[in-house]
Amino acid sequence: MSLLAFFALVAVVGVVAAGSALVSMATPVVAQTDPLTRFLDGLFKQQRLPPQQVVPRRQPQRTPTRAARPRRAPAPAPVVVRDQPQEAKPAADTFILVMGDFFAESLADGLKDAFAEMPTIEVSRNVRPNSGLVRDDHFDWPKAARDRLADAAPLTIGVIAIGANDRQAMRDGDTSVEFGTDRWRELYGARIDAVEAAFAAKQVPLIWVGMPPMQAARYSADMLSLNALIREQAAKAGSHYVDIWEAFSNDDNRFTASGPDIQGRQVRLRNANGINFTDAGARKAAHFVELEIRRLLTERNSATVLALPPRGDTPAEVAPTAPPVKSDDALASAFPALPDQPGGLALQPPRPIAGPILPLNRREMSAGGQLVRARPVLSGYGGQLVERVYGVGRVPEPRTGRSDDFHWSDGR
Repeated sequence: MSLLAFFALVAVVGVVAAGSALVSMATPVVAQTDPLTRFLDGLFKQQRLPPQQVVPRRQPQRTPTRAARPRRAPAPAPVVVRDQPQEAKPAADTFILVMGDFFAESLADGLKDAFAEMPTIEVSRNVRPNSGLVRDDHFDWPKAARDRLADAAPLTIGVIAIGANDRQAMRDGDTSVEFGTDRWRELYGARIDAVEAAFAAKQVPLIWVGMPPMQAARYSADMLSLNALIREQAAKAGSHYVDIWEAFSNDDNRFTASGPDIQGRQVRLRNANGINFTDAGARKAAHFVELEIRRLLTERNSATVLALPPRGDTPAEVAPTAPPVKSDDALASAFPALPDQPGGLALQPPRPIAGPILPLNRREMSAGGQLVRARPVLSGYGGQLVERVYGVGRVPEPRTGRSDDFHWSDGR
């Protein structure tokens, strides 16, 4: 066979092989029984692989999922409650009783506020708002005082504010005595003395609190007269009297609804009826009573003296004490006389170990009575001049020869 025929045969075989490959790719693979195919396989010793079957890809089988359980919050740690040591509240050793009418009721509230930070002071009340000393058939205050003092409950200081309801006639046996007459004042003074006697029998100090000015002029005048009577009777019995009139009056000594409180701020002190206190007014009235109570307590504590017993069982065993030696004499004898001081060493008097004891929580009165009034009171021409300049705004006219006379500057 010539070389040309050989290459032609190879080309024919290649074409046939390529066509078979294309047919095998386009049609499913089946068993080959074609003679030409067997001839070509035997000629080129080709070993065909078994047809590959296309197996569909197996999808992974999903297992049914359970509903997600909500996660439980971790259990809180057990709370261990420990008993905190609490300081024991000190027991009260000072007992204050407030008695009287509706003014006493407001005063008791103000005193409780004043002593709120002092648990050793207890403020109690025995108040009848519509009562007084005139109508003992309605409420007998001398008997109430005796009954309270006869009780076993301790009592340190008594405070009474009464009189606002006593502008009325008083019974004298079968007759009626008009308010303000001499007989009325005599009978009313006897009622005051009866209350005083109940406290004096138990040696309990008693503080009378005067009435404030009222908005009605006649009512205010009657309270001013009643205050003078109570003050006089309290002085005779050796009791104490607290005057709050000026604290609730204006510069003309008359009723004012507003004024400085205990902090110096301008607030309303009286209610719209012109009689009762506001909370700030009650606290201000209690301020002056508080000062008197603190003074009495200070005197009581300073009067308490502890006497130490002498050593030994009998007075004979007590050694006699030598007369005290003055410190100045002892020091003077210890030092020789100086040349320039022929009389010896001049010594200064010994200094005290400590000064006077001053309470740190005491509210002192402001200088010039600023707690009582908003501004000082000036009388006469000076007061009129201050009121005209600073109140009205009128500058006084210049006078000839005075420093504010400038007439000479314009040629006159």
